[in-house]
Amino acid sequence: MGKLKLLEEIFQKSRNKKSPVNNLQDINNLKVLVWTFSKTGTSTLASSFQKSIDGTSLYKNVTHSHWEVCWYRYISPELKKTDFSFELLIEFINSKGIHPLVVQSYRCPVERVLSELNHLGVEDYTNHAQSGHLGGEYIDYLKKTFTGIWTHNYDKERGFGFHRGDKYDILYLTCENIDRLSENIKSIKELKEYHNLTIDKQNVRSGNEKYEKFKDNIAFGRDYINDLYDIHSEPLNFFYIEEKLLEMKENMINKYA
Repeated sequence: MGKLKLLEEIFQKSRNKKSPVNNLQDINNLKVLVWTFSKTGTSTLASSFQKSIDGTSLYKNVTHSHWEVCWYRYISPELKKTDFSFELLIEFINSKGIHPLVVQSYRCPVERVLSELNHLGVEDYTNHAQSGHLGGEYIDYLKKTFTGIWTHNYDKERGFGFHRGDKYDILYLTCENIDRLSENIKSIKELKEYHNLTIDKQNVRSGNEKYEKFKDNIAFGRDYINDLYDIHSEPLNFFYIEEKLLEMKENMINKYA
C-alpha cells in the first residue's frame, strides 16, 4: 500500500472533533497549516483562519502544530507507519489539488519562554527553556523542513511577508503585529480568499491577571537572556529591524534579569 493511501486511511479512522491539531472532518480540503514556533499566537491564528473559511473555530480546514510529534500525539501514533512528515502531508494535500498556505509566526524569545513556563506551570526555567521547540534544536528543524525559510520577502516595518512556493506558500508575521494581519493580508492578491479574515482573540493571554502575576514573579539571569538571543539570532534578524531588536532585548534584561 502506498504511503498516501495509508495516510488517508489513518486520517479517516482518527477523526476527533476535539483534536487540537485537526479534527479530520474534511481531509480533502486542508488549506492552511499553522506549523511554526509555539507560543507565537498559533491558536489565535489557526482559529482566525478557520473562521475566515467557514465561520467556525474547530480546526477542520486548518491544521495547528509545531512538528510531527504533535500529529503522533493528537492524531494517531499509527502515522509512524507512513514515515509521516511535513513533506508527506504536503504531498497528500497537493494530491487533492490544493496549494496550501503555511503560517510562520515569531515572537520575542523571552516572552515565548515565559508563556511556555506559565502553560506548563513551571517556575524553574533552567530545565525547560533551552530544550525542544524553545531552543536551537527547533530552529535547525525548521531550516531543514522549510526550504529557504527566513530568506524570503518580508517587510520588517509591517511585521509581514509572503512567499509564493511551488508546493505551498508561506505567510510570515510576528506575534506583536498579529492585530495588523487583517489589514496586511489584503495586500496579497494570491490570498484573496482570506481577505475577510479577522483576528479571533479568545486565546490571547495578554492582560490576563494570573499570567501577569506569573511574569512579575519570575527572573532570568542576564547570561541566559543573552544566550537565548544568540540562539535565535537567525529568525530574530529576519523578523525585526536592528533598532527594534536591541530595544526588545534591553527591555527583557531590565524587566527579568
